[in-house]
Amino acid sequence: APTLGRFWTELEPGRTPFEPRACAKRTLAAMFRHRAWIARSNGCTARRTNRVKKGTCMQLVRRNSTSKWLPNPYWSSKGTTSAAERLQKRSRLVSGAFSLAENLSAFLDGQIQRASTALRSRAALPSLFSADSGQKRGQEQIFPRLGVQEGRNLADGDGGSSDKAVAPARSDLSLGDFVRAREAEVENVLAELEVSQKRVPREDSKPQADAKTVVEVAGRVPVLSQSEMDQKTRHLLKAVVVATSAPSQLARLTELNDHILSCPRSQCILVKERAIAHLLRLRQYSNNAAVVATARETLALLGHVDPPKGRGIRILAIDGGGTKGMLAIEILRQLELSTGRRVFELFDYVAGVSTGAILSFLLAGLHTSLDRCESLYRRMSLQVFTQNAWWGTGRLVWSHAYYDTSHWVTALREVFEDKTVLETARHHCSPKVAAVSVAVNRPQLRPFVFRNYNLPSRVESHYYGSCKYQVWQAIRASGAAPGYFEEYELDGIVHQDGGLMVNNPTAVAIHEAKLLWPREHIQCVVSLGGGRFIPASQDTPQGLSSLKSKVLKVIESATDTEAVHTTVQDLLPPGTYFRFNPYLSEHVTLDESRAEKLDQLKQDAQMYLRRNSDKFNSAIGCLGHQRGFLQRLEDWLRLQVAIKW
Repeated sequence: APTLGRFWTELEPGRTPFEPRACAKRTLAAMFRHRAWIARSNGCTARRTNRVKKGTCMQLVRRNSTSKWLPNPYWSSKGTTSAAERLQKRSRLVSGAFSLAENLSAFLDGQIQRASTALRSRAALPSLFSADSGQKRGQEQIFPRLGVQEGRNLADGDGGSSDKAVAPARSDLSLGDFVRAREAEVENVLAELEVSQKRVPREDSKPQADAKTVVEVAGRVPVLSQSEMDQKTRHLLKAVVVATSAPSQLARLTELNDHILSCPRSQCILVKERAIAHLLRLRQYSNNAAVVATARETLALLGHVDPPKGRGIRILAIDGGGTKGMLAIEILRQLELSTGRRVFELFDYVAGVSTGAILSFLLAGLHTSLDRCESLYRRMSLQVFTQNAWWGTGRLVWSHAYYDTSHWVTALREVFEDKTVLETARHHCSPKVAAVSVAVNRPQLRPFVFRNYNLPSRVESHYYGSCKYQVWQAIRASGAAPGYFEEYELDGIVHQDGGLMVNNPTAVAIHEAKLLWPREHIQCVVSLGGGRFIPASQDTPQGLSSLKSKVLKVIESATDTEAVHTTVQDLLPPGTYFRFNPYLSEHVTLDESRAEKLDQLKQDAQMYLRRNSDKFNSAIGCLGHQRGFLQRLEDWLRLQVAIKW
């Protein structure tokens, strides 16, 4: 009874309760106080015992108990009773139970009536309705579900409402059905409150005269707490484990991949729950090609990597340079002809910047042939780098881009369609691929790596990175050269050409590869440059440099690739690093689209390889070293341990 009284006082402090509801409350409190509704038919026995039974309100001693702790006036201790007395007590039990049900029903009706009137009050809940029309609409939606009639507003100063405010009770419902129905109605009201929220203006903001209050109704994705997110992660993993049919496994794996991309922290939970072991078993024993490919994608998201295909890590890094990527295409063609294997079979990690990013995803991610890459280069150069000088100058002033960026995006989407970066990891021969851009709206310029993998759990890279974007978006960001194309924004990060900082991505590739295979040594690193042109020396001395020459020298210094080459060459062991940067017969810009100039680039690359045949043959020999027998045995044992234990 004191608890009910406190609840009533907290609901409406300082107010007199409704008269009919107050009567029901007093009757209910009296029944709890006097325990008139408590009767136990199984307590009528002649057996003497000292057992104590816990009741609802207080401890009750059985009828024949001799305990001195708790005298009970409702139970006789002078012997057994007759059958008539027991029948009379049972009838009182039934009548008391019905009385309790009626009073509980009246009490709950009173609480629901007060809750409904409080919901209608602007003073009690100002964030529910925004205007009179919204209030009327909210009443029509909420109150009919409550099953009560409209009462008077509490904010109007009236102490309560009459008996007409309560809907007639349904006599055909049991007590349990009645309580469950009321709980469902209250849950509906709470759900209405959760999806109906008002934008509260800041105190320091000035109110606008013609502005109307906006109410957001539904459409919001609920924000899960961390514990709920972890529980969902475990549930999705369990769904993958228990799935038996191929369509079910494919659907559950797709759901798990989407969840990992939306919640990166789930990677740690899945690794702790041994998700990698189950995915390895699924990849090993499944007969469905789609399930195996999706399992590889999930393993890449969890940071799992297979052992390298050679004795160590084999890395390919391709510089930026626009259409001068024809040099890299010709060198890789000669490499494939000499080894008899495709590019994606020769390397474990491939990274590129700008035009190198295009080649990386075409050759290593999509397994495109080199002839197809060359034809795409020629067609895209004509499609993108064709611009009227007057229009280009005006666009350069307006958007800081000489060429129309929409043509560039259209060409990329025609080639790569809507493939995601992560989808390039589905093939069993696909190496790890990365495209490098520069995040320019951060406190410090830092490279951003678009990966087709995730780093292992609890391993962090020095560079920003993600694997959730599409391939064309990664290349668009990596090739956003200032002055040529507009900068590109993804999730609040503004990207520009990776050549602003790392036009030679060799160091970035080595850093990422060592994070993936920390116990493996570097077997071979092949770096392909964008060509270099050395003009004829001038005998006449020059005076003070002009502003144009200063700007050009700053740009040349920022995009220098030979400094990285010198550093890597000094740090790596001899015979493991090979840099191919052909000399050009004439200066070629990165937006060159003339067919004769592109053919000249191919001839320059062939001439360079003939002059450096010894280095080229050494690179072929270094790439040809296969994994040893002991290494393969160790890899097999590690795989069996990961699968079975």
